[in-house]
Amino acid sequence: MRYYLFLTILIVIINPLFTQSDYSLKKVIQSTTFKYFEDTEGDFVINYKTRTGRDQKVIIRNDTNTFQQVNIREILSIAKIFKSKPISENLSNYLLIDNYSTKYIGNWAIHKKDDIMTIIFIVKLPYNSGIELIEAAIIESAEAADALEKALEDEIENSKN
Repeated sequence: MRYYLFLTILIVIINPLFTQSDYSLKKVIQSTTFKYFEDTEGDFVINYKTRTGRDQKVIIRNDTNTFQQVNIREILSIAKIFKSKPISENLSNYLLIDNYSTKYIGNWAIHKKDDIMTIIFIVKLPYNSGIELIEAAIIESAEAADALEKALEDEIENSKN
């Protein structure tokens, strides 16, 4: 009886190890239709062509973060880099409102290091998310960052006239 109990417990513990899908970043990226390259930090970079025909880089971080025993994968795209210049209050307010009103699987974030501030659109997904959600995150981050980048370029161009 003890033998069967031990065997049952062993099967319950070991079975998930053999049935889990392989969610390694390389395998996930290879299963998409996107062309990519691996950077020096081991992150994957996708050169994405937006709906407007512009190019936008999407970075899928190789390292994951952990929150309450859930591994989190980050997919992000840079919209604008400000060097030695603060981000305006109007732009900050726009990002906060846009996060709530039109963004569903990601959000705007501002990363600050020394005198450089970077506006990024970032999606955080569980490590074992399905390919459909990962592809949606790639598209969402690229399109959102590109739209903001284009709007800021247009604003700068219009202010010169």
